[in-house]
Amino acid sequence: MNEKEHIDRLFDERGKNDKNSTTLANTLDKDIQTVFNSPEKFALELLQNADDAAIDNQPIHVTFQINQRYLAFSHTGRHFDYQDVEAICDNAQQQFTRKKTDLSKTGFKGIGFKSVFVISHRVYIISRNYCFRFDRDYAKWRNNDSDRFRRYPWQITPIWTQQNQLPKVFELNKSHVTFLFQLVDETRSVNNVEKVYNALKILMQTPNTILFLRNIQEITIRQHNRIDSIQLRKLFDTSNQYELYVNDTLKSKWLIRSDEQQIPNEIHQKLQRLPDQECPTKLKQATSVNLKFAFLFGEEGTLKAHHKAVLFCYLPTQMYSGLPFLVNGDFLLSADRTQLLTNIWNEYMFRCIAKFHIALLHEFALNEYYCDHVLLLLTRRLKGTISQQFTDVYSSTIDIELAKIAFIPSHINQWQLLKWGEAISDDLGFFEAFPSIDLTKRKMITSSTVQNQSKLPTSNHFTFITLAENIEKYAQTTLQISRYQKFLKFVIDAYLSHRYLYSDDGIQALKNKSYLLTDNNKLVDSSIIYLPASNKVIEYPSFLNFNLVHPTILEIPNALTWLKKIGIDKVSDESILETIRKWLRSQQIQLLRNPKLSVEIVRLLCHLTIVNEWKWYYLYELPLLTKSGTLKAAKDCYLPSDLDPRFDLEKIIQKDVGFVDYKSYLDASIHTSKLKSTLLLLHVKEEIKFICGKFTQLDEYCTRNDIYQFQEYRNYLTEQKLVQFHKFYHYHIAYLPYMACLEIKNYAKFFFQQLVQHQEEIIEGIKHFKIYSKSNKNSYEYSAIHYLQFVLNKAACVRATNGNLYPMKDLYNPSLVKHLDQELKHYLPQMQTNYGDITINLSEELMKWLGARSKLTAQDAIKLLKDIAAGSPQKLFDQFQSFYKMMIMSAWNDSQCEELRQSNTKILASDGSLQSIDALYFIPDKQLCSVRHPNLLKSFPALTKEDMLIICRYFGVKELKANDYEIVYDKSEDNSIIKTEIKNLLKMVAITEINPSHRGRCQLLREWLKKINKLDILAVESLALLVKSNSKISFKVEAILSRNKLALSSNQLFYENHLDDNNNLHDIAQAIAAYLELSEANHYVLNTLVITNSNKSRIRWLTNQNYNIAALDMMDENCLLGDDTENQADTILSEKATQNLSSTPSNLHSVLTSASLDDEITDVKSESKRLKKVKKSTTIQSEASKRNSSKSSSSSEDEKCLEYCQPADAIKATFYAIEYTQDENFPSLFANSSDKEQCIQAINLTNFSETSKSAWSSNRPTVNFFEASRLENTAYENEIKKNKIKSNNNYNRWTGRWGEEFAYKYFQDYYRKKFRSLEKTNNREAIVMKGVDHRGKDLSVKIIWFNKDQESNFPADINIIKNDRSKYIEVKTTYKKKNLFCKISQKEWLSMHQYGKNYRLFCIYNAVYWKSFVIVKEN
Repeated sequence: MNEKEHIDRLFDERGKNDKNSTTLANTLDKDIQTVFNSPEKFALELLQNADDAAIDNQPIHVTFQINQRYLAFSHTGRHFDYQDVEAICDNAQQQFTRKKTDLSKTGFKGIGFKSVFVISHRVYIISRNYCFRFDRDYAKWRNNDSDRFRRYPWQITPIWTQQNQLPKVFELNKSHVTFLFQLVDETRSVNNVEKVYNALKILMQTPNTILFLRNIQEITIRQHNRIDSIQLRKLFDTSNQYELYVNDTLKSKWLIRSDEQQIPNEIHQKLQRLPDQECPTKLKQATSVNLKFAFLFGEEGTLKAHHKAVLFCYLPTQMYSGLPFLVNGDFLLSADRTQLLTNIWNEYMFRCIAKFHIALLHEFALNEYYCDHVLLLLTRRLKGTISQQFTDVYSSTIDIELAKIAFIPSHINQWQLLKWGEAISDDLGFFEAFPSIDLTKRKMITSSTVQNQSKLPTSNHFTFITLAENIEKYAQTTLQISRYQKFLKFVIDAYLSHRYLYSDDGIQALKNKSYLLTDNNKLVDSSIIYLPASNKVIEYPSFLNFNLVHPTILEIPNALTWLKKIGIDKVSDESILETIRKWLRSQQIQLLRNPKLSVEIVRLLCHLTIVNEWKWYYLYELPLLTKSGTLKAAKDCYLPSDLDPRFDLEKIIQKDVGFVDYKSYLDASIHTSKLKSTLLLLHVKEEIKFICGKFTQLDEYCTRNDIYQFQEYRNYLTEQKLVQFHKFYHYHIAYLPYMACLEIKNYAKFFFQQLVQHQEEIIEGIKHFKIYSKSNKNSYEYSAIHYLQFVLNKAACVRATNGNLYPMKDLYNPSLVKHLDQELKHYLPQMQTNYGDITINLSEELMKWLGARSKLTAQDAIKLLKDIAAGSPQKLFDQFQSFYKMMIMSAWNDSQCEELRQSNTKILASDGSLQSIDALYFIPDKQLCSVRHPNLLKSFPALTKEDMLIICRYFGVKELKANDYEIVYDKSEDNSIIKTEIKNLLKMVAITEINPSHRGRCQLLREWLKKINKLDILAVESLALLVKSNSKISFKVEAILSRNKLALSSNQLFYENHLDDNNNLHDIAQAIAAYLELSEANHYVLNTLVITNSNKSRIRWLTNQNYNIAALDMMDENCLLGDDTENQADTILSEKATQNLSSTPSNLHSVLTSASLDDEITDVKSESKRLKKVKKSTTIQSEASKRNSSKSSSSSEDEKCLEYCQPADAIKATFYAIEYTQDENFPSLFANSSDKEQCIQAINLTNFSETSKSAWSSNRPTVNFFEASRLENTAYENEIKKNKIKSNNNYNRWTGRWGEEFAYKYFQDYYRKKFRSLEKTNNREAIVMKGVDHRGKDLSVKIIWFNKDQESNFPADINIIKNDRSKYIEVKTTYKKKNLFCKISQKEWLSMHQYGKNYRLFCIYNAVYWKSFVIVKEN
């Protein structure tokens, strides 16, 4: 068949108009819009098709030519043949597979050409004898009325076109293959000329696109009178260097290297399992893979890094590789050719890239032109947009190659290459200055000409820190070869460089390194060498051996500055002191054997002048000669009486316990005052120091067995065999045998002061002693008591607050007694803490270790109970509460509890009386804690239920559980007056809340009222608690709060005329406080308000306390939300309205009652008690609607509307008709207050508003959705306010229009953010968005605004169609935050019933102003 017959046959096959054709047409549209969503992609696809049309690999020249209506694309490649026509008229090349099997062709999916339909709906193809077109607006299809609801797959249906039918816009070259695209379609208002201009502009700006095309070497773009071109020229036939020209101007120069690697069998087998759409047949049949790297030349002809390199698959992708060069390979890409697919083949490609990368660097290293750039071109870790999976594969492979292949030129010989891990960068140039100092390391040094040596690992850099690590070895070597001065000069210059001059790294690196030359030719570290200053050193003992800097060092420029930087200074008193300290540390044993050395050092110290006492710290262990001839550490010695200490201990003890033999240290040049000040600096004590520190084992050179003098304690340890006594163990508790002195107030003051100052050391020491005693006893059941505890409990030696002396074990720990009432504390003995001018308090833990009582004894408890019972009745509450706290802390055993029960003491009952233990019960229910009765145990707010159960166990009080009793209500009736009073009290409590924000106080009040609304307050004739053990406890007058019921005896209720009688209100308030779990502060305020007789008095009290009384009105408006039901008048149906109830449609009842099935609605019956029921079907008089028409902008069909209001203290929404009585104190809901109209309870939302669907002004400002609809234009807001005053109708219309536009934009943005793939298309009727959802399935969203151009009278504002599923949205808008009335038309109600869950209310609050917010309510 000829060419025309071929095209006609394809037209007949493809141009059918049936269901399959429509499905195929829709699929093609979706693929084109999804895959080729960017108009510039068509240019790349045309280039690819032209590149695949080469004849015997001959160069191809392509041309783009554009005018104001058409684009022509032509190339010099092979003309269309039968298979080409079949392929271009097919979808995804289902029949002909030339490209699928030919590895020299780029395309294989068969959908690339379809990208041209993004810019044109009429495409002509002219190739020799073939001349046909693809035309969406073909006349036959457009004129066929019977098929107007069906579509044709026009993108694959060719239409034969005669030459004379072609547009006469360009001169066509018949030897070229030409594509002609119509860009302008006036009938559809389509003009894609600008898109094409931009696409061609991008192509000219990225000339690198042509680099890896197989055959295209020149691209020409003709537009108007301008001609642009891109050319790729090879310098020589045998070279790999290319030049890229733009408009005949050299743009860049490239070195392109290729590599071919055999595909392993493992990879080849895995490729076979990939689907053909992901991996083409030609790649599955391939045996090798080809890679190309393109390196950019700099201006000087050297290679440079490319900083924005993308991956190429013959054409550029959108994946930045992070490599310093371009990479081209047979990657498997997504349908739009921009992203890499995650599969085994692309992983293998990155593995090949890493191998070829290192292999090329090795080759460059052997090239004299490229060898200095190997590190510049190295990239170990990819930092582009490549996925982590491919990055990890590349990194692991390149690390393996770096360990195997050497590619870094060395310093000794640049052709001798080093591997990555062994190459060292000489950052200091040290081996240039000293080439023979370290030959082993010098072989690893890289050539100084290699660029970017900073890329080497940190450990492979020879820095100043590295030099410092080897400085001792290098200093010794240079000293032997007489080059020490040059070496040290290099070190000084390197240190004084900018990097180390202002940091401590250099100093720390040189620390403790012996590299400085002394005047006696020794190498020492900087801590023991000094600058020469004077001849003073000869006066000091020779054993200190001071080192001075060698004179040759001082001859080096900047040496003095450097020496001071590293801490070397002239010989000073501080340096002498430091030298003595170091010598003592190393010569301690020698000093202990030779007292003369101690004398020499002390005499030397007396000549020093050192202001800072802390520098003497390390000399506290200096051994000093005592009067007994022994040596003791200075910190353990004492000043003798002759040196006038502050506390003359020598006269008291009259024996040597470490008194310094000061006469041995005096000479002609040392005065006693100087010696005393020196000894004090060494921490020799001049007063008693109770060093109750660590348990210490002494060495063999010091036999201190002072513990033998504590004979009683020694007998306790040894004779009782509690601890194995050892003479080398001594516990530092100096002079504690003198416990008899504690009777003297001044000595006791001094003694306990020392304990307080060292209590942490004492506690730690006692713990160590306990461990030691247990380990020596070989039993952990019992351990010896510490000496301090032993002597304090041996006799009555500690004075108590009552003036008597007690052993410590008979005194109470203050932490236990502090919970007791102040008047009761004197009954329990405590240690005296007041010593005139100071107060001394030992810690709780120390008191415990010293033996003080940490729990109350049964005898003292009985005594306290008797004292409480004999005291004032007004203090019983506080005293019993504190007493119970103390009992709980004592943790009694059974024997103590039994002793308490046998005492026949009385405790506090809930009615305030004292009752016998046997007659009391306890109910562990916090809601019954306020019940007052002589047979119930009193509970306390500071004690938890668990605490009270402990008290019950101690006293033997019987516990009544929920199964042991029941509450009997006799003739109960609801009583809401008390609830109103309680709410008013809570409102007053709320304004006293510390919360700084009004919103926070409102939120707290809402939570309280929410709980109160759930509470039924019952008035009963009699009230009883029936105990199942056949005993009945009747209540005289109490309030029982249990199971959401507050029950009260009717004869004790107070009414409006008896508000002064608040006796029972106090009980109710206590119950409410426990029920709401009020804080102590709120509880106090509530009690204060309760005992106040009237509201005026309460207001007066709040005013006197400086609380904001005006906040009460704000609470009414913003918090209560109409909670006071009794203050809201009931609605009375007019007689006429009542008659019309029967005419209401029967299905309206089901609409109203169905709302009670909402998940949020719980207790309908409880709410109905507050409302008077009338008939459940209802209607609205047309007269009432007309009277309210001034407030509504609905159409005439909607004038018969139902008005809804939220009832006063409704918690959940339900639908009931209620009577409405017009009250002069209650604002009218309707235009005519004389009318009696029916109201229906509103849907439960936070706020309501009146709204309208009519546009107030056509010149309204644009709503900025992304600013949360906040309009900051002050003039605009003023106009709103002005119109609000001028005409409420206009303002309501505008508000409704504003809300609809807000919702319209909100849903657009919502779906575009939720589904990123959606593409938006605008038309007159709706917004259409198409794409795929998260599961990859097709998704279509259509959003229709019924009132966009004018009022549509439809019972909804917005229609959302998601995949043929419709939802209707009614928008309600208000500029306020508080509750308003929401008008729902009769049509809207019927629509709610008709559409069910597919109908929703979209409520917008605080419209126009700042921080608008939305609540969506489902039907």
